[in-house]
Amino acid sequence: MRQPEVALGPGSEPSTGKGAGSHPVSPACTMTRVERDGWPAQRMRTVRWWLWAILATCYLMVYFQRIAPGVVADRLMADFAVGGAAVGLLTSIYFYLYAAMQVPSGVLADSLGVRYTAAIGIFLAGIGSMVFGLAPGLEWAYLGRFLVGLGVSVVFVTVLKFQSNWFLDREFGTISGLLMLVGNLGAVTATTPVAAMAQLMGWRLSFLVIGLVTCAVGVATWWWVRDRPSDMGLPSPNGLAAEAASMDSRSIRTTRGGLLHDIATVWGSSQTWAGFLAHFGLLGSYLTFNGLWAVPYLMHVYDMDRVQAANYLLAASLGMVVSAPLLGHISDRSLLSRRQPIMAMGVLACGVWLAFTLWDGGRPPLWALYPLFVAMGFAGGTVGLILTSVKEANPPDLSGLATGTANSGFLCAAILQPVVGWLLDSRWHGQMADGARVYPVEGYQAMLVLLTCVAVMGLAGAWRMRETHQARLAVRVQEQQR
Repeated sequence: MRQPEVALGPGSEPSTGKGAGSHPVSPACTMTRVERDGWPAQRMRTVRWWLWAILATCYLMVYFQRIAPGVVADRLMADFAVGGAAVGLLTSIYFYLYAAMQVPSGVLADSLGVRYTAAIGIFLAGIGSMVFGLAPGLEWAYLGRFLVGLGVSVVFVTVLKFQSNWFLDREFGTISGLLMLVGNLGAVTATTPVAAMAQLMGWRLSFLVIGLVTCAVGVATWWWVRDRPSDMGLPSPNGLAAEAASMDSRSIRTTRGGLLHDIATVWGSSQTWAGFLAHFGLLGSYLTFNGLWAVPYLMHVYDMDRVQAANYLLAASLGMVVSAPLLGHISDRSLLSRRQPIMAMGVLACGVWLAFTLWDGGRPPLWALYPLFVAMGFAGGTVGLILTSVKEANPPDLSGLATGTANSGFLCAAILQPVVGWLLDSRWHGQMADGARVYPVEGYQAMLVLLTCVAVMGLAGAWRMRETHQARLAVRVQEQQR
């Protein structure tokens, strides 16, 4: 039987096969694996890593901007003459914008494209960082963090979209783990180095420098990054025919249902919301603590200075640096499972929070702090697998919208950071140090109880996630058959 021709686009011609059963399709179009495409595929494999490195640097800035304000939380309270609730609201603006923009980010990644969305977003974040550093009052600081949150909110989903376009499906978990590694290098540089920088030049000048560097990364993204291999005349890793079919299916779906149909498809999946809940509880509790309140907790409860306290955040970030690519590799190559490592890390996270809460009334011994922070960060590395699982549970062409919806679990940190500030303010005994409030142990214990409950919610979401192993096996079989 004669198979249908595949459209090659303007100016291209199908090959003329001879004999019965020949396929009037060009060899370039029927090649569906990069191993069969020769030199163009070799160039694609090289180019994609350079472009990915630029986008990964954008994501490094996302993590940096997420963690850095927490290192100078006491200086923010002193300079703006406010308490914990106000500073919690200031830092939570980032997470509110980040969470609210995840679904629009998915839509932008699927429509406007990776290059424009990421470049504009990260450049806007750089402007916001400079506004924050120059802020004469709390209102301008709010504006600065608003711009930062709005700008960085689009980066993660656009990078995942880039990976879908430039890498094989079976590589997605491993590449996402590497992305988390780079992001957490940003968190590493936002801990002890920022603490030292703030002591050397002040927090305001530090954020001005950070803003300039962030804007430079945005310009580099605009200049070099491209949405898909075909934009540079290169073959798709999953095959030109697959790319054409993907574009055709997107066109048909848009004609029939459009954006509302896409949203209904993704939001109607129980796996999308299971991933959202797992992300909400497991990563949200981590970011609420390490993104703002860990440094004050260590300074007030253990009488550490800023650099000493930041070293423990560094340990947590290093734990995530190790776990994110390791879990992705194990999931892709060894266990062939998403759910098992997600559940294991959920159990580990809950164990860490229980240890913090129950051990000596919220004050574990000093020798246990480094292991607890490393374990906390290691458990946080599962977020890449959570989002990968949600991606695999939804239609491929809606990967941006699906991962964006699950990634809006950042709403947890947006809600909890000011709530924790209110808990601390309500238990404050009036003690001050260098113009900033000093909170008692019982205030921080209330915080730890709250974060433990939230982590258990995340574990419940992980338990509700189903295994997407079979879906990935089907993709591998299709690749082999092609």
